[in-house]
Amino acid sequence: MSEKNVSYEQFEYTAEAPFQILNVYYNSNMSEGAEKLEHHWHSELELTHILKGDKTVHVVDGQKINDTCGKTIIVNSDSIHNIIADYSDIELGDVAATVLIISRTFLKETLPRYEEMYFIPDSKNGSEEIGSIMKRLTKYGNDIDGNPRMEEYDYLFVKGLVYELLHCLMKYRLAWRRDEFPINKAKNFERIKGAISYIENHYDEPLSQEEIAKKFYFSSGYFSRCFHNAMNMTFVEYVSKCRVHQARFLLISTDKSVLEIALECGFSDSRRFILSFKKRNMELRRYSIEKLSNHILMSKNGNF
Repeated sequence: MSEKNVSYEQFEYTAEAPFQILNVYYNSNMSEGAEKLEHHWHSELELTHILKGDKTVHVVDGQKINDTCGKTIIVNSDSIHNIIADYSDIELGDVAATVLIISRTFLKETLPRYEEMYFIPDSKNGSEEIGSIMKRLTKYGNDIDGNPRMEEYDYLFVKGLVYELLHCLMKYRLAWRRDEFPINKAKNFERIKGAISYIENHYDEPLSQEEIAKKFYFSSGYFSRCFHNAMNMTFVEYVSKCRVHQARFLLISTDKSVLEIALECGFSDSRRFILSFKKRNMELRRYSIEKLSNHILMSKNGNF
């Protein structure tokens, strides 16, 4: 398996537009139930303003945040986060949220002490002012087909809104990394990121908590606590999640047997794979469900 890192810069930027505005529409391609977006981090500052629905959940730096309508959630540069998106209470075609992503380079040029700053992910302070600006930005995000809606002259106005928004963040949501992440916590956080990347690259191999803890210079017990604090789930749960996520993709996109997929994704046998799949309540297309169901019947009859 080729090595990958789940940390990344999401977009390319220009001097005129050191940001991206993304409108998240609920459309027919999305699952009717909860859909999990994998844990990751990136160098940009990300703000998500919830426009519709109350069922989606963000997990940011281990903090679970319910996405209630009108709330603006902040993901800081390099913060580990994931989303459990549930749009079942939203009508097709509705904009569920507007996401603003701001270039780290621009932030460092605008805010000289940016690398020392940490914006509180979830707070009522200044929520009306911040939310008002985010709603104005919705107009300049993509349409339902993904097409941009900003004209060339709009960048001047939108850049002004971004500056206004940064002023609000400094006024209402500013903290300092040294306070939120004391040096020992910050070092642990970086090592947990390394562990996450390792799991993402080696989920198809046997993995134990003791082995990974030792690799990243933790005791097993301390690693367990730090991992859960950062991810809001246990090591075992995360490894299983990675394996099931890849297995789901293979079930849908290939003709491989359940046993082949199970072994390829790091499960010791197909029974453990099916159990993990059921445990995570994954939504599948009809033919994938049939593939699993047929395998279960064959297993009961002793035909693997």
